[in-house]
Amino acid sequence: MTTLLEGNHPVEWLLSDEEQQSVDVGTLASGQNLKSGAVLGQITKNTTATSTAVTGTGVVTRTVGALGVNAIVGTYTLTCITAGATAVYEVELPTGEQLATNAVVGSGAINIDDHFTLTLVNVTNSAVGDVFTVVVAAATTGTIANSAIVGTGNGTITLGAIGGLAKSGVYSVRLTEAASGAGTFSVYAPLTNEFIADVTVGGGATSVGNHFTITIADGSSDFVVGDNFTVTIQLPVPKWTQHDASAINGSQVAAGILYNDVDASSSDLAATIFTRMGEVFDGKLTWKTNITAAQKAQAVADLSTKFIIVRA
Repeated sequence: MTTLLEGNHPVEWLLSDEEQQSVDVGTLASGQNLKSGAVLGQITKNTTATSTAVTGTGVVTRTVGALGVNAIVGTYTLTCITAGATAVYEVELPTGEQLATNAVVGSGAINIDDHFTLTLVNVTNSAVGDVFTVVVAAATTGTIANSAIVGTGNGTITLGAIGGLAKSGVYSVRLTEAASGAGTFSVYAPLTNEFIADVTVGGGATSVGNHFTITIADGSSDFVVGDNFTVTIQLPVPKWTQHDASAINGSQVAAGILYNDVDASSSDLAATIFTRMGEVFDGKLTWKTNITAAQKAQAVADLSTKFIIVRA
């Protein structure tokens, strides 16, 4: 008797769907050759994080995990304050303030006040004063520009880096508290007009909730309540990539399933993505190599928020 061996057919993983309501056309990031049924995430965060080696006595393996909502673009400085195999490192923000949570060697993944998670593994005991850094940097290109100020004040506006939580759209910025030679501007999000953060005139470069950095300086005429301007950000369209539970760019959240085979090895390519409302067969899905049971369970939960139900 002849045994026939046959690979998966495209969309063989799909049990039921809402037809055209369930799919979108997106961009699959280059460098990937994926088959139908690959579980995907989106590259949505505008930042990456890397760590430098320890300067000093200690040798410590450093793994920066997911970026949190408080992460800001810049260099975090970590300084050893307690020596030994379970050394304690205090964390200083790029702006100079010290965070409440310390990083402890050998304690697994530690959430550093919702800036990022950090895992430190001892190789050679650290000494007090040893230092390393975590650098959070803009990862994708985007444009940012401000309008002229409408009102009485004639101070200056200087925009800096686009942050990891930035959104495409127009941010409203208006003075809510006046003061001689100073004042407070409040920043509101695009579309929702949700309050994000306050910026002090004369306070130097300020991260606006990790959306963008801005410096507002006083002029010859003070700002008055109601003075306003806008900041417009245009980000690249988010790309799709294979779901990776260890990523920090947004793709650690499972958000869709590749509909057809796509070879994007050499360049970004358009792809049809199953993004909502349907049942899929787990046995025919493709997961990233070495995904753990816990990571997969979280990914299945992520998909369920899109009303994609994974059946065994």
